[in-house]
Amino acid sequence: MYQATAMKLQQQQRIANIKLEQSKWRIVIGEPPNHDAAAELRRRQRTRNSVPPSDGRVCAIETIRTTAEPRPNAYIPDVAYGLGIPKPYSSMAPFKPTEVGSTMRHYHNPKTPNISL
Repeated sequence: MYQATAMKLQQQQRIANIKLEQSKWRIVIGEPPNHDAAAELRRRQRTRNSVPPSDGRVCAIETIRTTAEPRPNAYIPDVAYGLGIPKPYSSMAPFKPTEVGSTMRHYHNPKTPNISL
C-alpha cells in the first residue's frame, strides 16, 4: 500500500515539475505562466476598468453586491446652524424593526371586555 502511495506521489511530483518548467519557459518568452493566470489577469483588468475609483480611493476587486436596504449611520439635525452637518448615532442608534411577516396573520388584537356596573 505504501509503495502505491509513493508511486502516485512521484507521478504527481513529475507532473508538477513539468508544469513548473513550462511556466518558466513561457515567462522567459513573455507569455503568462499558464492559461488560468491569463484568464485571471483579464478578469481583474475588466473589473478594474468597469468600476472606476472615485475620490482617489482604491476600489476592491471583489465587490460585494447586496439588495439589502442601507441603514443610516448618522442623522442630520435641523438645528445644526442650518448647515446640515450629519451627527453619528454612535452607540445610541435607533432600532429599525423588520417588516411584518406572513406569520402575523395568526395573531389577533386583544378584545377588551365590556365591563358594565
